[in-house]
Amino acid sequence: MDRINKITIEKLMANYSVLLLDAYGVLVHSSGALPGAARLIDSLNRNKKAYYIVTNDVDKSLQPTYYLDSLNL
Repeated sequence: MDRINKITIEKLMANYSVLLLDAYGVLVHSSGALPGAARLIDSLNRNKKAYYIVTNDVDKSLQPTYYLDSLNL
């Protein structure tokens, strides 16, 4: 089996003009923000890296922007 190379956020930012981040399971889970999520978003913003937060959550009662703001993301 081939070895999987380690990738860092710095490499991703250098290699792609836009990043897509899955909200649930990557940035947040049911009990709140995941460790490092705020630091990741801060780094993307500081470096003026374009990104989109996507999800396949069908819960229409959540306003995604409000929810992420409430987690300081």
